[in-house]
Amino acid sequence: MNATRPELTDPFEIGGVPIANRVLLAPLAGIGNWFVRLQAKRHGAGLAVSEMVSSFALHYKNERTLRELLVLHPEEHPVSIQLFGHDAEVMRSGAEIAASAAQAIPLGRAGTPAEAAGAVSFLCTQDSNYVSGHCLVVDGGQG
Repeated sequence: MNATRPELTDPFEIGGVPIANRVLLAPLAGIGNWFVRLQAKRHGAGLAVSEMVSSFALHYKNERTLRELLVLHPEEHPVSIQLFGHDAEVMRSGAEIAASAAQAIPLGRAGTPAEAAGAVSFLCTQDSNYVSGHCLVVDGGQG
């Protein structure tokens, strides 16, 4: 590691959360959804940042904001949710709602690829030959 300037591959921490490297996906207004963040993570980004989310929209439970901007994929963690607003109480409320996005899953956390592997493995075997027209939901009990 260069003593004066860290390398892009050097890990670091933000608020005690380990970040694998210094390659970050900057916020992208209008296209910073979970899918874009997930692709950035899959292609090596250490951290993906959401587009700006209105604390007022979260506080007043705007359906579109909750449905589109707070969707987090288990593989994109860690992820940073970027809030904006001007009222301290509404910002606090919005931050609580954003922080609880992953905890909305009944297991209280996002799943891991290893936890979904059993279902995927089953679907790749002869044992699943008679499974037809059925959705196998692996969502930690959220469904």
